[in-house]
Amino acid sequence: MSHYKPQFAICRLAERCRAGVRRCLGAEANCRKTTLAPKRIRTQRRSGLPHRTGAALVELAFAGPILFMFILACFEFGRLTMIRHTADNAAYEAARYAMVPGATSAEAVDKATQLLATVGARKVEVDVNPKVLAPETKTITVTVRVPIAGNSWVAPKYFSSYAIEATSHLATERYNPD
Repeated sequence: MSHYKPQFAICRLAERCRAGVRRCLGAEANCRKTTLAPKRIRTQRRSGLPHRTGAALVELAFAGPILFMFILACFEFGRLTMIRHTADNAAYEAARYAMVPGATSAEAVDKATQLLATVGARKVEVDVNPKVLAPETKTITVTVRVPIAGNSWVAPKYFSSYAIEATSHLATERYNPD
């Protein structure tokens, strides 16, 4: 068991510091003088490891295109999902707009086209069935078709014949007194 007590070590260190300060303030000859110029810090090179100049650049050359492809795919799928969701919503809203008495199929087409224009969808095809909405009409079906070819950056090269299609089928609110 050791008789070492940390308090005594701290006190001895403080005494030595006080003595050194007295010597320097008294301008003794053995006082260490400090210089104002900073000392140059030298880094030590680890021995045994090769010097790797340009390794990060080579790794970026391999990983960069793959990373860029994944980022582009995220944007592409995000945009197509946004167009798909808007097409679903446009078909439903157009059918709701056409189901009330006095509405026409042209108004439903305009409503769907207007909603799809908010996301920048191009070459949109809207079909309302039946074409003429009479008081005897029981149901209305609105189909919205947005081709991928005009609304995507990369997908048209591989999926040019595909389209996003949404259909909404609603009962009408026509009044028939018979």
